[in-house]
Amino acid sequence: RSEGLTPHVEALAFHYELSDRRDRALDYLIQAGQKAASIYAFEVAVNYFDRVLTLMDEQDVADPARRWMILESLGWWEIILANTPQSVRCFEQALALPPGKDWQPASRDRARLHRGAVMALITVGKAAEAEIHLLAALAEVDEHEESAEYAHVLYNVAQFHWHQGEFREAFDAAQKSLAVAERLNDPSAIARAFEMLALACHSLGEWQQGLSFEKQRSLLTGPGLDVTEAFDVHL
Repeated sequence: RSEGLTPHVEALAFHYELSDRRDRALDYLIQAGQKAASIYAFEVAVNYFDRVLTLMDEQDVADPARRWMILESLGWWEIILANTPQSVRCFEQALALPPGKDWQPASRDRARLHRGAVMALITVGKAAEAEIHLLAALAEVDEHEESAEYAHVLYNVAQFHWHQGEFREAFDAAQKSLAVAERLNDPSAIARAFEMLALACHSLGEWQQGLSFEKQRSLLTGPGLDVTEAFDVHL
């Protein structure tokens, strides 16, 4: 597809939605949604992707790989927009998609969506529901496999304990997350672990150690490192 079409994807999406070739609107709606998200217009992006799902249903388009991508994107955007019920619903709908003939989500992808649901549910204090998704995320990762997703799941375990007031358990889980992240040399996962260690230490009254972890985190977080997932849930 020509790059010259990019500025006009919104108009093309609108045109095809109203035409007798509504199926041709799908790609343009997706592009328009991604374009909106790239400039942080998340409400607009959600609107476009909601229209994609509606059109896929109307056209009887299964395409589970595309549905997964759309639902996951919606899940993260709804978290940003503080629409917790809808974000969890999107993650759960994606996780419920039946595997296709040529598509099946990898365990790390399933773990990531469960983690998204954990984050969303923790923010509204739904600990029991969050724990269900947390256990499901843990079941998707192999503790003997060195992977960034395992480090991220351990971060969420620490996060969950912290919100339950179990600060020592939060510290221990964050330490495990840090160990995996450091072995993988994953700066983003390392920074998130340091952030959680700092929170746990402050809550335990161990201020000096907490400040030390915070300093180590700040040394990692340059302009190209996104650790917003680590912080948003604590605001």
